[in-house]
Amino acid sequence: MKVIIKHRSRGRIRVQMAQPRMSLEQADLLECYLQRLPQVIRASVHERTRCAIVEYQGSQAEILRAFNQFSYQMDGLHPPISSSRALNRTYEEKLVGMAAAKVSTPI
Repeated sequence: MKVIIKHRSRGRIRVQMAQPRMSLEQADLLECYLQRLPQVIRASVHERTRCAIVEYQGSQAEILRAFNQFSYQMDGLHPPISSSRALNRTYEEKLVGMAAAKVSTPI
């Protein structure tokens, strides 16, 4: 998968995935893949910005090579059964709906 390097420092890199949109399931798959890599200390994926932040040990070239080898159809990648990302999105939508209902009701 192609990525655009947005920021890098020693032991940390932030990349943006070169795709127009990222679903919640795709973000979960990418995060699962990154966390399984032996050189990764911590990884987080943000589906709205299509960015991945990775803290790692070793060389940056290894991490970039791992991004190039990544595919959403890889064998052995399974999204978590209960995604906290999906649960957060559900409650966020409910909260926005409740706030919009409060604002739109006449006094």
